[in-house]
Amino acid sequence: MEIVLGVDFDDGGAPILGDRTAVLDEVWVGFEGLTAVLEVRLGLLRLDPPRQGERAAHLAKILGNITDETPWHRSAERDPLATARAVLRLKDAMVLAGVHDDVDPATLPPRLSAVQRFARGLLPGAPQRALAVAEALEAGCDARVSSVSVVDDLAVFPRVLRRIVTALSAQGTKVERRPELAPEKDGGADNDLAAARSDGAASFVGDGSLLLLRTDTVDEAADDVAAFVAGRADVTVIGADVVLDEAFARRGASTVGARGDVGTDALLSMLPLVLALGESSVDPQRLFEAACLPQSPFPLGLASRLRARLPDAPSVISPRVLEAVDAAIASRTEKSAEAGAQLRRRLAALVPAWGPHLSEEALPVNDGDVIVVERLRKRAIALQQLHFGRHRLDSAQNGAGVDADKDIDIERSIYRSALRQLSAFLKLLDRLDQPALTRPQLNRLVRTATSSTRAAPTWPAESGITTVTRPGALCRPAHTVVWWGFTRESGRLPPRTFLTDERQRLVAAGFDPGCATAIAAGHAASSRRPLLAATERLILVAPRRGATGREHHPHPLWDEILAKVPSDERAAAAGSIVRPQEGAHGLSVREAPRRRRTPRGQRLFIIPPGSVEPREVTSPSREEVFLACPLKFTLDERGAKARPRRLKDRVTLEGDVVHAVIKAVLENVSVLGDADAVAAFARSAADDVVKVTAGDWLRPGREQVHFRVREQAARAAVALVQLLREHQLSIHQIETEVEKELPTAWQGIQRTRTLKGTPDLVVVGVDDDGRSFPFVIDHKTGREDHRRQLLRLGVPLQLLDYARLVGSTDLGPPGFGYFIIRSRRLLTSDTRIGTAERIESDRTPREGWAMVERTRQLAFSRLAAGEVSAPGADGHTAKDVDVDVNQGVVVLAPPCSWCRADTICGRAWSVTDG
Repeated sequence: MEIVLGVDFDDGGAPILGDRTAVLDEVWVGFEGLTAVLEVRLGLLRLDPPRQGERAAHLAKILGNITDETPWHRSAERDPLATARAVLRLKDAMVLAGVHDDVDPATLPPRLSAVQRFARGLLPGAPQRALAVAEALEAGCDARVSSVSVVDDLAVFPRVLRRIVTALSAQGTKVERRPELAPEKDGGADNDLAAARSDGAASFVGDGSLLLLRTDTVDEAADDVAAFVAGRADVTVIGADVVLDEAFARRGASTVGARGDVGTDALLSMLPLVLALGESSVDPQRLFEAACLPQSPFPLGLASRLRARLPDAPSVISPRVLEAVDAAIASRTEKSAEAGAQLRRRLAALVPAWGPHLSEEALPVNDGDVIVVERLRKRAIALQQLHFGRHRLDSAQNGAGVDADKDIDIERSIYRSALRQLSAFLKLLDRLDQPALTRPQLNRLVRTATSSTRAAPTWPAESGITTVTRPGALCRPAHTVVWWGFTRESGRLPPRTFLTDERQRLVAAGFDPGCATAIAAGHAASSRRPLLAATERLILVAPRRGATGREHHPHPLWDEILAKVPSDERAAAAGSIVRPQEGAHGLSVREAPRRRRTPRGQRLFIIPPGSVEPREVTSPSREEVFLACPLKFTLDERGAKARPRRLKDRVTLEGDVVHAVIKAVLENVSVLGDADAVAAFARSAADDVVKVTAGDWLRPGREQVHFRVREQAARAAVALVQLLREHQLSIHQIETEVEKELPTAWQGIQRTRTLKGTPDLVVVGVDDDGRSFPFVIDHKTGREDHRRQLLRLGVPLQLLDYARLVGSTDLGPPGFGYFIIRSRRLLTSDTRIGTAERIESDRTPREGWAMVERTRQLAFSRLAAGEVSAPGADGHTAKDVDVDVNQGVVVLAPPCSWCRADTICGRAWSVTDG
């Protein structure tokens, strides 16, 4: 067996070295790979070696049983798993330096001495396994290795690996140092590549052999590289990731099967979501996210119902949500009573908060602030069974004919990563061996299990492009080399484990913590290998900003290259080899599309005349939207509504809760006594409303929102009841739907439209002449200045519509006003409510109604002619124009703040550019 050893070969290396080709029984490995190969040949390999997370969990259990004072004692009390990981890194570094368990702790520095005394009997990791291999070789075990070719200087490897190489050499294995890769002589001695390799002064002409690609974003760089790579042979890519692989697929180049992080596999999100659903107080946002997963833990019909109903009722036990659960069980029961019962038990176990409604017993994972581990384990096992069951079902539907008694091919399943995540999570629970966890500890366990799982590649690995993970793994000539991610972050050395004093004392005691100078020199040499390996072209890709928007700078190798140029010529030289996206010389084999100008807002859209007709039944809110933004009104009329992607925001939710509490108080005001009784009833009603409307406010840490809104609703209810009693206003209607037919003109034809609305409150008062009159009160939580402006101009659209709906010939002229919940004031232009805050109006209600109707008729005529306007398309918001009257027409601010059609009118780009 022949072994090629390199520092950066553990993640894969180029399969050709110099002029040699790959042969049978030859492997390219690093430190961990060499350990694994020799473990197999020596019979030391464990079938399931513990992962780093399992070792940390096992060490956390050991540290938790230590009663003596240690340097990490307080840290272990707060976060045992994170502390164990830090101690484990230090312990592994000590083993690599030759500090074994039999070393006397008194000979070590204080911090290392504490680790040596307490961190014993750990699960074996890579250092311990390598030590076992070295001891077996030194004991005379034959590994049957014919040669070891070392690419890097042995001084950069840890001491235990040097022991392994020495033991192999003593057995007769041929150990040789491979010479550094020499650049090709026929690649052009006068090109930029040759100038960058030279030891003396250099000059660059910009011939395209050496390029630093500096695009604005990562996506632009990926598209340029993919366009260049497509159709070319002998291309080697360093550090390819999912973004670049996606660009390869778009451009028709060979994909490399790059694995993404945990965010590229939605199934890895199911474990934390299922654990969150098991709490006694469930965050409705977590339930919404679980229902939105491509592979949801809920049945398909229930998941779709939850996605539709949760945005309007963000509570796990809201009536609409429970109705969706009942409908899903009923549909399953129609097929089989047993299937319905199974689904009932499964949903109760999945969301224990549904247990009382489903008449099923289900224990939440938490007991107060403590997470019960046994319940966590049961949920993880249940989720594991769900993944296995779905995999079997998918295999059966695809005609695979999976037999339940035989092993199923999980390696090709979409559930592979999720099952590995669950397996790692269960092992961590077993290693930690604690009956209960805190929430931070549980979050740490979930993150550890998830980060130890590699997501499945989006695209398969195809032949045509050679890929290596690190620049030091490229040890053969290549026609074109693309160094993806040529940034300063990728060129940093790993952090030093030992302090300076600790390193000196270890060396004095005869241990070998590694030569920092040799490690830095080896890192610099490996960074230069792409420069030596490229024969025709080297493309260094360093976007100006990363995926998160953070500014990136080129790799330190770039500074080394520019340092060869005289300072007075450096700017010109850099300009000849740096290529921004627009002028990427030689980076396209096909003509890439030119960058288009950013779309601008469009204020006017032309549609076929008469193609959109207003509904026969409308509402005041819809009419207001029509006047504010005809484009949104048109989209709504044609059913082009965006599906909600998130739950209600805090402000909207607070308004819904307060409205519901005030309604409950008004419905029972006749049996309530003084102000204290009204406030007590309002607080009780608020608690009931929050349970079925705003479940998030009942969770730990969110109670202050619940208390604040409850007090706000109670004070507003008391103020409103006192106002009604003071003016002897009798309640006539509470959120009761009323309608009336109104005449309108459409394309020159007189028609009628039914105006239907639901005023918050309609009361009946008595004026000074003893005549009764209806009065409409609309509850509002915010934008008090906007309501004042509407009343001052005399055009409060919704109130005018409500007054028209409730008006009667038997009563006096209707009045209207806004009850502001925050300030607990009634704003009105009516003089018949004495203690209300009266706003001087420019128009009477009759004149205001006539102006609003005239504005509507003008808008109807434009819509009939096919003219649809978008007033906010140029970036204007409600802050620019709130409400105004211009030439006898009401001008309203467009509803841009809560509209999701901003990409249609172009406002999204106008605001961004502005």
